[in-house]
Amino acid sequence: GWQDICTRFHRVHPVTSKMCSESDVELTRNLKPGECRLYRCKNNLWDLATPLLVGGNRLGTLFMGQFIFSDETVDYDFFRQQARHFGFDEKEYIDALDRVPRFDRLIIDKAMKFYSHLADILSNTSYSNFLLEKSIKEKTTLLGNLKVARDRLSIATDSGGIGVWEYHVHSGDMIWDDTMYTM
Repeated sequence: GWQDICTRFHRVHPVTSKMCSESDVELTRNLKPGECRLYRCKNNLWDLATPLLVGGNRLGTLFMGQFIFSDETVDYDFFRQQARHFGFDEKEYIDALDRVPRFDRLIIDKAMKFYSHLADILSNTSYSNFLLEKSIKEKTTLLGNLKVARDRLSIATDSGGIGVWEYHVHSGDMIWDDTMYTM
């Protein structure tokens, strides 16, 4: 989910919101299947993203953010200056900054691999479900067409007083309709 610093500050102010949108576009630009990209947004927080594709078509992006690396020193002067510049309540803004999760780089590396794999699973499952649904629709159409053909054949044979039979040479099985059976 979104962090308070984003929902209460960055995504509310028109300038910082624009910076968020620009960061999202930059983060996802030319993002290739299986790739997971790490990006420092224009509001100075980290995000990562991987594409969600179905049948080769990009349907969305899986994001993880906003966070700070546990081994980096937070530039509080930068954030205080940003609060003053955009008219944010400085104390509330810094409190929100302090609630931003801190992650170890190894954890983020593992998360990036996990999200790439998860996006691949979601994409493949979605595409398989799409193909299955398409196959079921085709089967339903074919079964409907077969029923119409059988009904027409039945009307024709009943009207003509003739029967129909099949003999399968390889198995020796015979199949016949009710009229042929009666004959």
